[in-house]
Amino acid sequence: MRYSTLIIALALGVLFGCKHHEKQTVKLAKFDPVHIKVKNPVKKVRAQTLYLPVYSSIPFAEGNSFYGLSAFMAVHNTDFNNPIYIISVYYLDTNGNLIKDFLQSRVDTVMPMQSVNYFVPESDRSGVGANFILEWMADSAVNEPLVETIMVSLTSGQGVSFLSEGKILNELY
Repeated sequence: MRYSTLIIALALGVLFGCKHHEKQTVKLAKFDPVHIKVKNPVKKVRAQTLYLPVYSSIPFAEGNSFYGLSAFMAVHNTDFNNPIYIISVYYLDTNGNLIKDFLQSRVDTVMPMQSVNYFVPESDRSGVGANFILEWMADSAVNEPLVETIMVSLTSGQGVSFLSEGKILNELY
């Protein structure tokens, strides 16, 4: 008897304790970068020359044993409003010799919040000291882009990947 009284009391509590809620509609706002408040604004620049290390083949044992890696340089335009222009991308080996001019007189336009990349295949043997030299510019001062090199290998059932950040060699404000 005690249990049935308890069950009835609980059922009545649940029945009368629940309120009917009107269905709420959520209004999605359109993304507008003008209204974003940034606590620590980034540095604004108009042009940079960057050095980015690439480890296309790394030694893993004494002697001449090297592990080959593919690599790519990713350039992320972090400015909400303005494009940046990549005016040169050079790939050099450990000895500083030009291996590839990725742009060959063209200019790559990277629109706001867009990214581009430049790829070096795993078969490349430019060595531990290989690097990209990247030059970019903009029509006005913009957020400096995020530029990284990523090295990857997925051979022999193993996955190896790591990234490397660049160094600013020259800058125009």
